[in-house]
Amino acid sequence: MVCLLVLVLFGAILQLLFVYLFTELVNLQYEQSLILAIIITSANNFILNKRITFGQKIWG
Repeated sequence: MVCLLVLVLFGAILQLLFVYLFTELVNLQYEQSLILAIIITSANNFILNKRITFGQKIWG
C-alpha cells in the first residue's frame, strides 16, 4: 500500500513538472501542456504500477 502511495505522489509531481516545462519552456498553451502531461504520466504510472506494485513483467 505504501508503494502505491509513493508511486501516486511521484506521478502527481511528475505531471505538474511536465505542465510547467511544456507551458514555460516549450511555450505551449496550458490546455495543450496539460493533455501532453496527462498522456506521459499515465503511461509512466501504468508501467511503474505494473512493474513495482504488482510485480509483473511489462512486456512478455
